[in-house]
Amino acid sequence: MILPWKIFCEEIRAGMVLRDEQFIFTDGEIKAKWIVILSNEIKENNYIYCLTTSQKHTYKNSYSDYVISDDPVFPIAECIIEVERINLLKLNSIKRKYENGIIQYKGYLKEKTLKKVFEKIDESS
Repeated sequence: MILPWKIFCEEIRAGMVLRDEQFIFTDGEIKAKWIVILSNEIKENNYIYCLTTSQKHTYKNSYSDYVISDDPVFPIAECIIEVERINLLKLNSIKRKYENGIIQYKGYLKEKTLKKVFEKIDESS
Protein backbone atom coordinates (compact mmCIF):
# COMPACT_ATOMS: atom_id res chain seq x y z
CA MET A 1 0.00 0.00 0.00
CA ILE A 2 1.29 3.44 -0.91
CA LEU A 3 0.82 6.05 1.78
CA PRO A 4 -0.83 9.36 0.88
CA TRP A 5 1.77 12.08 0.22
CA LYS A 6 0.78 14.07 3.32
CA ILE A 7 1.64 11.10 5.56
CA PHE A 8 4.70 9.99 3.55
CA CYS A 9 6.35 13.43 3.57
CA GLU A 10 6.13 13.53 7.38
CA GLU A 11 8.26 10.36 7.49
CA ILE A 12 11.15 11.74 5.40
CA ARG A 13 14.26 11.89 7.58
CA ALA A 14 17.94 10.97 7.66
CA GLY A 15 18.45 7.33 6.79
CA MET A 16 15.38 6.96 4.56
CA VAL A 17 16.20 4.97 1.44
CA LEU A 18 14.36 5.67 -1.79
CA ARG A 19 14.50 4.07 -5.22
CA ASP A 20 14.20 6.63 -8.04
CA GLU A 21 13.43 4.84 -11.29
CA GLN A 22 14.15 7.98 -13.33
CA PHE A 23 17.07 9.69 -11.58
CA ILE A 24 18.52 12.46 -13.75
CA PHE A 25 22.30 12.87 -13.55
CA THR A 26 23.99 16.23 -14.13
CA ASP A 27 25.03 15.09 -17.62
CA GLY A 28 21.36 14.38 -18.50
CA GLU A 29 21.60 10.57 -18.26
CA ILE A 30 18.50 9.01 -16.72
CA LYS A 31 18.59 5.68 -14.89
CA ALA A 32 17.35 4.01 -11.72
CA LYS A 33 19.27 4.91 -8.54
CA TRP A 34 19.09 4.23 -4.83
CA ILE A 35 19.06 7.42 -2.75
CA VAL A 36 19.83 7.89 0.95
CA ILE A 37 18.29 10.94 2.62
CA LEU A 38 20.84 12.62 4.93
CA SER A 39 18.86 15.49 6.44
CA ASN A 40 16.13 15.37 9.03
CA GLU A 41 14.60 18.68 8.06
CA ILE A 42 13.83 20.38 4.81
CA LYS A 43 16.12 23.32 4.01
CA GLU A 44 14.91 25.85 1.45
CA ASN A 45 12.55 23.24 -0.05
CA ASN A 46 15.33 20.61 -0.34
CA TYR A 47 16.55 17.50 1.40
CA ILE A 48 20.22 16.55 1.42
CA TYR A 49 20.89 13.13 -0.06
CA CYS A 50 23.64 10.88 -1.39
CA LEU A 51 23.68 8.19 -4.02
CA THR A 52 24.66 4.55 -3.82
CA THR A 53 26.22 2.09 -6.26
CA SER A 54 26.82 -1.60 -6.53
CA GLN A 55 29.96 -0.96 -8.60
CA LYS A 56 32.51 -1.87 -5.93
CA HIS A 57 35.34 -2.03 -8.47
CA THR A 58 34.94 1.73 -9.04
CA TYR A 59 36.05 2.41 -5.47
CA LYS A 60 38.74 -0.27 -5.11
CA ASN A 61 42.08 1.43 -4.26
CA SER A 62 40.40 4.81 -4.54
CA TYR A 63 40.74 7.85 -2.30
CA SER A 64 37.02 8.57 -2.58
CA ASP A 65 34.89 8.85 0.52
CA TYR A 66 32.36 6.04 0.78
CA VAL A 67 30.84 3.53 3.16
CA ILE A 68 30.41 -0.13 2.32
CA SER A 69 27.03 -1.18 3.64
CA ASP A 70 25.59 -4.63 4.20
CA ASP A 71 22.34 -3.05 5.34
CA PRO A 72 19.35 -5.27 4.48
CA VAL A 73 17.43 -2.33 3.00
CA PHE A 74 19.52 -2.78 -0.17
CA PRO A 75 18.88 -5.76 -2.47
CA ILE A 76 22.58 -6.62 -2.82
CA ALA A 77 24.97 -8.02 -0.21
CA GLU A 78 27.25 -4.98 -0.27
CA CYS A 79 26.23 -1.53 -1.40
CA ILE A 80 28.55 1.47 -1.68
CA ILE A 81 27.10 4.63 -0.14
CA GLU A 82 28.82 7.37 -2.10
CA VAL A 83 29.60 10.02 0.51
CA GLU A 84 31.29 12.11 -2.18
CA ARG A 85 28.05 12.31 -4.16
CA ILE A 86 25.99 14.51 -1.85
CA ASN A 87 23.49 16.90 -3.34
CA LEU A 88 20.10 18.54 -2.83
CA LEU A 89 16.78 16.95 -3.73
CA LYS A 90 13.81 19.25 -4.14
CA LEU A 91 10.73 18.35 -2.12
CA ASN A 92 8.55 19.12 -5.15
CA SER A 93 10.53 16.60 -7.20
CA ILE A 94 10.11 13.92 -4.52
CA LYS A 95 6.37 14.66 -4.35
CA ARG A 96 5.84 14.52 -8.12
CA LYS A 97 7.83 11.31 -8.52
CA TYR A 98 6.26 9.69 -5.44
CA GLU A 99 2.74 10.45 -6.59
CA ASN A 100 3.55 9.03 -10.05
CA GLY A 101 5.18 5.85 -8.69
CA ILE A 102 8.65 6.83 -9.92
CA ILE A 103 10.13 7.09 -6.41
CA GLN A 104 9.41 4.31 -3.97
CA TYR A 105 10.12 4.12 -0.26
CA LYS A 106 12.39 1.15 0.51
CA GLY A 107 13.06 1.51 4.23
CA TYR A 108 15.56 3.10 6.61
CA LEU A 109 19.24 2.39 7.11
CA LYS A 110 20.15 0.76 10.38
CA GLU A 111 21.30 3.32 12.94
CA LYS A 112 24.88 1.93 12.90
CA THR A 113 25.06 2.31 9.11
CA LEU A 114 23.77 5.87 9.22
CA LYS A 115 26.30 6.66 11.96
CA LYS A 116 29.13 5.36 9.72
CA VAL A 117 27.91 7.58 6.89
CA PHE A 118 27.88 10.68 9.10
CA GLU A 119 31.31 9.81 10.53
CA LYS A 120 32.71 9.49 7.00
CA ILE A 121 31.16 12.85 6.08
CA ASP A 122 32.75 14.45 9.16
CA GLU A 123 36.15 12.98 8.23
CA SER A 124 36.00 13.98 4.56
CA SER A 125 37.41 17.17 3.15
